[in-house]
Amino acid sequence: LFSFPTDHPFMRHRMTRCRTHLCRLQPGERIQNNYTNIPLGEIKADIDAILWSMRLCQLRRFFHQRYWENETRDAEYANKIESSPRLESVAEHSWLVADAVLIIGPHFEKINLPHCTELAILHDKLENITGDKNPVGRDGTGLKTHAFSEQHRMLKDNAEIEALNIYLDNLRPQIRDRQRKLLLEIIDGKTDDALFVKAIDKLLALAFVYKKKKGNISDKHLHFTYSYSRKICNYFPQMQSHYEELLNRFIASVAIHRSVSIESIMKSFYRPKQGKLF
Repeated sequence: LFSFPTDHPFMRHRMTRCRTHLCRLQPGERIQNNYTNIPLGEIKADIDAILWSMRLCQLRRFFHQRYWENETRDAEYANKIESSPRLESVAEHSWLVADAVLIIGPHFEKINLPHCTELAILHDKLENITGDKNPVGRDGTGLKTHAFSEQHRMLKDNAEIEALNIYLDNLRPQIRDRQRKLLLEIIDGKTDDALFVKAIDKLLALAFVYKKKKGNISDKHLHFTYSYSRKICNYFPQMQSHYEELLNRFIASVAIHRSVSIESIMKSFYRPKQGKLF
């Protein structure tokens, strides 16, 4: 089993057996099972397209160009030290979220694609002031961070509101009101468009863990990633099938790396609930 790639027919069969269990939710969560019937082939194609787009982040500009010899040499040394894909920047992540909006969004008529694309481009821009908040925390569970703590989530939202005021002061008045409305919408997270972008945001986070770790992940990190990524279904239930497809690939990569069955990893998820989704 473990010599097969994840798209091998035998591996697909094993993954299909697991499909109904991977997105099982805990009592009290908002997700329902009446998500849209998108053909599986289209879902797989969407996930393939998202993962393919991530390759663009590894393509360096000015690389091996005249007048950029010293910088090219430094970049080549950096590539030897950090395995590919390298840790992504916030800007790269934001572009990938916007790209994924354009890939998955057409499935849903209620989604305003141009508006969602604007939200995606701006959704993490305030991190230029607040920094990239750590969802894992020192203990690796996320229980004491905005990931699973309502109190810490509110603190994060308040910090973003303060950062928003600082950011807006730097904009010319003609565009200030438009960006205020967009950023407040994504912080508030109540409109269909904002919830869709938040779901895409978490999907891209899972995609990066899948691509970067290549299955080499600790139990604690694995359980956090599983718990945190389930917010995708909480934010936008219609994306459950896309989440399952990517999660299946992620779980399969861990199983292959550990030379264990997919089922054994799945069973480990049915332990006491790690954190409440809000």
